[in-house]
Amino acid sequence: MYESDLKDEIKLYVNNQPVNLKIKDGYAEIDRKWYPKDKVMLKLPINPRIITPNHQIKELNQQVALASGPVIYCIESCDNPNLNQMRIMPETQYAIGKQHQQFRDVNIIQINNNEWSGIAIPYYMVANRDKNSSHKVWLPLK
Repeated sequence: MYESDLKDEIKLYVNNQPVNLKIKDGYAEIDRKWYPKDKVMLKLPINPRIITPNHQIKELNQQVALASGPVIYCIESCDNPNLNQMRIMPETQYAIGKQHQQFRDVNIIQINNNEWSGIAIPYYMVANRDKNSSHKVWLPLK
């Protein structure tokens, strides 16, 4: 399991009407009479956020992952040649961006701090450009 620093609100709608978000066992629960053309919409914030692992996972102690909405991101050596020196610091800044040529309008996370800058790509896109590329999901904290 993990914890997230998500601060933005998750919104749930049925037929364009707001519904109180009630989470049960990790799922949004909607108790109502349903009709064939009912439409459910879930608005998830896409601001980049930090994911921290459960403290019981000793191998991931002092490491974090990046996410945007429900998508986990990773850093890949073909974009970040200094992959093994990259550390997340408190002043690290994150922004959603696009790289049209390589990712066909898929969101990337631009990462900047005083020591380095780089990009993170959605994990599902890893190893699609360079078969010898290495990658990391969990990044050490400095």
